[in-house]
Amino acid sequence: MAVPDGEPFLETRESPRKKNTAYETRRRTENCGALFLGPYVRQAWVAPAAIKDAMQSTSHETPNAMQRASRETQDAMNNRLLTGIALAVFGLACGTASAAAPGVTFQSLRGDYDEVKDRIVMAIENRGMVVDHTSHVGDMLERTGKDIGRPRQVYLKADVIQFCSAAVSRSTMEADPRNLVFCPYAIAVYVLPAEADRVYVLYRKPPASGSAQSVKALQEVEKLLDGIVREALK
Repeated sequence: MAVPDGEPFLETRESPRKKNTAYETRRRTENCGALFLGPYVRQAWVAPAAIKDAMQSTSHETPNAMQRASRETQDAMNNRLLTGIALAVFGLACGTASAAAPGVTFQSLRGDYDEVKDRIVMAIENRGMVVDHTSHVGDMLERTGKDIGRPRQVYLKADVIQFCSAAVSRSTMEADPRNLVFCPYAIAVYVLPAEADRVYVLYRKPPASGSAQSVKALQEVEKLLDGIVREALK
C-alpha cells in the first residue's frame, strides 16, 4: 500500500531541473528573499574577482603580505561556500511554497497510480456519493499534442475525478446561489514522466467568502475534500 512521504512537488520536468539548478535557485531566491540574502549574493559573485586581484597584488610583495592575501582569499572562498548553502536552502524553501497555485492543496506519495486513484473513488463512495465523471486529461493532452505541434509528454497519467454531495451542495447554494460555480467537486491525480513511482493528488479549496452561512457551507466542502484525500492516502 502506498504511504505518503509528504515530499513536495518542485518541478514538472527533470532535465531542466538538472541542467539549470544554479540558475533556478538564484532566480527563486531573488524573487522571494532578495532582502534577506542580497548582500551575501553580491559577495558570492564578486568573490572570484577579489581572489584574482589578491593574488596579482601579492606577486611582488613580502611573505607577510602574501600570507595576509592568502587568508583573505580563504575567507572569500569560505563566504562563497556558506552563501551557496544559504542559496540552496532558501531557494528550496521558496520553491516549496510556490509549487502550487493559491487555493490548491496537494500531496505526493510513492505508489501505484491506479491504486491511488481507486482508493480516492472508494473514499468518495464510502460517503454515499458517486463519481459523476472522470476527465482523462493526460490522454487528451497526449492525443492532441501532435496535432498542434507540441508533442512533449506532460504526464504519464492524469485524471480529474468529479463528484458532488446532495446535502453539502444544497447547503452551499441555499446560502448563496452563486456557489453553484464550486460544483461539482474535483480531485486531480497525476504521475510525471520523470517520476513514474510518485503520485500527486490535489484539489481546489473553495474560498470562504460571502455571508456567514456561505462561509460555513464552503468550509464544509473543504472539509469533505480533505477527508476524502486523507482516507485515500492513509
